[in-house]
Amino acid sequence: VSAVQSMFLPRAARASIGRVELRGFYRSPDQCGGDWWWYDATGDRLRVFVGDVSGHGAGAAMVTGSTSSVCRLASRMDAGLGAKDLLALLHRELAATAGGKYHMTMALLEVPKSGGVVHLYNAGAPPILTMDKDGKVGVVSLRGVPLGFTVDHFEVGHAEIAIGRGSRIRRAIIDKEV
Repeated sequence: VSAVQSMFLPRAARASIGRVELRGFYRSPDQCGGDWWWYDATGDRLRVFVGDVSGHGAGAAMVTGSTSSVCRLASRMDAGLGAKDLLALLHRELAATAGGKYHMTMALLEVPKSGGVVHLYNAGAPPILTMDKDGKVGVVSLRGVPLGFTVDHFEVGHAEIAIGRGSRIRRAIIDKEV
């Protein structure tokens, strides 16, 4: 199980890019599932993706693999592709591949290497938690449509989050029964 899912995950769980440090953690479940995270550094920004496919088992894992591949390929082919356009592409491809049987929530953080302001794009994902250097916690919750969800109009939530030196950002962890 972990061998298959590890193919979709970054090789290194830590990266330092400019003033930004990224640390990720993933624990493989007992059965295949649809949890996924990825990052890439393009030009003067770092993008961090955190997604979760509905359901469990081989189907969810296959959808995760497909989404991971499309995301990575699109980023390599067009480094200037905007975050909303990338999420719209992922939405269309997931809808075409899964035919509405699977959906994926996705949070995409776009961080300039210089720090300052983080752009959060949300496609149905849980809230993001922020913490400043003094320990003050904030919650950023946005509306957005999950990838692959059958809708007349696909919408992505967007927020700018000011961050200072020593700030942290986390995706809210939601316990779910497997």
